[in-house]
Amino acid sequence: VGTAGLDLTGALLGRRRVVLLDAAKAAGEPGALVRFDREALLAARTPGPRLTPHEPGVRDAMQVAALAGELPDEALLLGCVPQAMEMGFELSAPVAAAVERAAAEVVAVARSWGCTVEPTGNAPDCAWWRPLVA
Repeated sequence: VGTAGLDLTGALLGRRRVVLLDAAKAAGEPGALVRFDREALLAARTPGPRLTPHEPGVRDAMQVAALAGELPDEALLLGCVPQAMEMGFELSAPVAAAVERAAAEVVAVARSWGCTVEPTGNAPDCAWWRPLVA
């Protein structure tokens, strides 16, 4: 579906910690997981002109949260190297195979932050719009 762009700012405001999941243009084989901490996200530069509503991205949303005085103390973007970046709704086989590893990593991060994590068995249709609060 793509990054929420500046709409992500609202999900950052008032949060102490956030974990974001997305595709990430990064070195590695398709399906590889890469981590970007808060400092790396704030330092990221978008090359070239921004041409779509999605291109104001995580860094921009975090900068707006910082201007509002509500930047999360801790942030992690867990990215998955995509097989392709074309528009679509289906996961490639390598990315689909990475979903379980990504979920386990998110659980490990949440627990390291002192959160209690219990499986529900049902994922919401659009989990990225539903903040989980510790």
